[in-house]
Amino acid sequence: MIKRILLRITLCLLVFILSACQTNMVSNTDKTGEIIETLISTITPQEPITNKENTPIGIPIDSVNGLTSEKAVNLCQIVLGEKDDENFILQLAEVHTGRNIGYRCDGTIECNGNQYYIICILWSDNDDIVWSTIGFLGISANGSEIYDAFRHKDETYSLNEIIWSENSAI
Repeated sequence: MIKRILLRITLCLLVFILSACQTNMVSNTDKTGEIIETLISTITPQEPITNKENTPIGIPIDSVNGLTSEKAVNLCQIVLGEKDDENFILQLAEVHTGRNIGYRCDGTIECNGNQYYIICILWSDNDDIVWSTIGFLGISANGSEIYDAFRHKDETYSLNEIIWSENSAI
């Protein structure tokens, strides 16, 4: 999301510079290139700002009231699937790769008084030798909802959009 916003801002600035070149406000192409390079070098992606009242906090895994971590992983296997094919609920690449998908519980958080397991999504190479992290999920302690989760640089997590709910077809 942030990358899209930064890309839009960059494109707007480029359009402005190019229109300035056409109206002789800036006629030197070397100077235009320098301006573009300067503008691009000043853009730095920033992590999402979290609301301090809703900031998830880590909690011990054995303090979750509801599913066990194993059942949270099993829920992901059942609901989302174990292969990146046409039935896989998440669109990870432009086309489905056929790679095997795995899940691992990386901990728990509490947010707005609710507890969630953080599940790491992994996919493998063709021989199932090398597994790579491709994302994170937040599974509600009662197993009724699965959220897309974001891992911050400081190894904290925030919950994003809901991916699945037992009460509705999402």
